[in-house]
Amino acid sequence: MSLTVRPGIEQIVGYVPGEARSPANTRPLRLASNELPFGPSKAVKSAASAICAVANRYPDGGAVLLREQIGRLHRLEVDRVLAGSGSEELLQLVCRAFAKDGDEVLSSQYGFMMYPIIARSVGATPTFAEERDFHVDVRAMLAAVTPATRVVFLTNPANPAGTYVPRSDLELLIRELPSDVVLVIDEAYAEFVDAPDFASALPYAREASNVVVTRTFSKIFGLGGLRVGWAYAPREVVEAVNKIRLPFNVSAVGQAAAIAAMHEPDHVQRTRAYIRQAREWTSERLLKLGLQVAPSVTSFILVGFPTGCPGTAAEAVVDLRSSGILVRPLGAYGLHNHIRITIGAHSDMRRVAARLASYLKRAARK
Repeated sequence: MSLTVRPGIEQIVGYVPGEARSPANTRPLRLASNELPFGPSKAVKSAASAICAVANRYPDGGAVLLREQIGRLHRLEVDRVLAGSGSEELLQLVCRAFAKDGDEVLSSQYGFMMYPIIARSVGATPTFAEERDFHVDVRAMLAAVTPATRVVFLTNPANPAGTYVPRSDLELLIRELPSDVVLVIDEAYAEFVDAPDFASALPYAREASNVVVTRTFSKIFGLGGLRVGWAYAPREVVEAVNKIRLPFNVSAVGQAAAIAAMHEPDHVQRTRAYIRQAREWTSERLLKLGLQVAPSVTSFILVGFPTGCPGTAAEAVVDLRSSGILVRPLGAYGLHNHIRITIGAHSDMRRVAARLASYLKRAARK
């Protein structure tokens, strides 16, 4: 007899992370995974290093100090804060706790690629609501909810588009979504946003019985390699997730680094200001080349190659890779004419803009 894998898992197309290696360069320019262009601060490095001296000890299984600091920073009840190995673990655990075979898990058309993988991993069917010009259409999401829908995933701001859901639309979604459906709002990039009509869902989650908000230390805090995330959730959700999460799911190093990072608001503010300036500079340069750039509020931009453009996204990815520049192709999203570019250091962005300009000139001569 041969082994039988459950049907939902057989249908999964595995998540492919952004490239980190290039045959053209032993140290490539990594702009495919939305990593910060600079590492953590000295204080964060010191806190993480100190833990290595007692690495023989297990971490705090409840991540109590980490959760207390998150609660203080965001003025949240600590017993409603969950810690996870990156926010992805918490997304999966919430889905495992509330969705099963035959249920549906809804997300937007260009939502995070892990959502359908998570849905199928628990036997549920992923469903999707169409977007408008790379913006989540809240009314379309509400219309796509069926009696079988158990979980709704919303990325705000969005990935790979970099756009966001305005406060009024967020309030509409929270107000109109059935109370027996869990709404998970993935705010991995929320700290980068300074748009006046953007609102974090954290205040709304305090009163709602079915809203979960997830955050991560991988993005603006620059701790992607340590895998630390957190969620703010109703106590019923917290209780369910704590029953099924693995013990010691957040490493001692990760906990120490994240706590130290939250004590450096100036570092976060400088990072936000730099990313905004570099994102605007890069967007302007690429628009002048005749490319399309979605209006991003995050640490990356979505770049389109319109009809009539001398080059294609697929060829551009290959050309950039040949010079040691790694960006994110988006064929898995059905966006075959687009690429996603992480905002790197100033020198990185100048190099990307110059190489794309060179590629387009060469493509026009063919």
